[in-house]
Amino acid sequence: ALRELESAEQGLLFMSGQGKITLRSRQDFMTTTRCITPAVTFGDTGTDVPYTAISVDGNQIDFVRNLVSVSYPGGNVTVKDATSITAYSTQSDSVNANAMPSSASWLARQLANFRLRVRKDPAVRVPAITVKPRVSMATCYPVAALELGDRVLVNRNPTGGTGSIAAKCTVQGVDHHITDDDWTIDLTLSPAAKSYTEAPYLIAGGSSSASYVGVASGNLVPF
Repeated sequence: ALRELESAEQGLLFMSGQGKITLRSRQDFMTTTRCITPAVTFGDTGTDVPYTAISVDGNQIDFVRNLVSVSYPGGNVTVKDATSITAYSTQSDSVNANAMPSSASWLARQLANFRLRVRKDPAVRVPAITVKPRVSMATCYPVAALELGDRVLVNRNPTGGTGSIAAKCTVQGVDHHITDDDWTIDLTLSPAAKSYTEAPYLIAGGSSSASYVGVASGNLVPF
């Protein structure tokens, strides 16, 4: 039942470090401080928390989804982004939301638009990084406190400057490997959803020229 709720919410369900069942809602990824403000900045220049290994996925277009269907007990809702479809052709995605009420078509449409918002554009993907706290215990200590759903920033600056990235990521997995003489933390990451400040849904108030919805800020309000 909890997993069905997680799917219907398109959130993140996990057991926290304190042993509590925790659900991060899709709203959390756009509004909650720890989900929109990087808790740790990783890098390779000596000024950020150092990583000992990094994986960068260059096939960003493979993960684009610009036509999203949500099935729920009351039917099916489909939304699409014409600009993304023109650029990358139709890339379909589907969500099973059995936990929704049968009368909540509006909620299904909100869910579909959230999923579309997250996946319609290519994003720099850093699937995993590895950190060894013993390399720099003081700077790596915050890594041990990370929870699933937290945002981190990953900087990569290869020699020569070619291929530099600054990826905003969400922690999807934390794996500790501890032995008598070593401690390794493997982080599984995904591109972070844009927050309400990075891609606002609505701007209203002030002068009439500043009061608009959707299009001017790169977002459409669903009907």
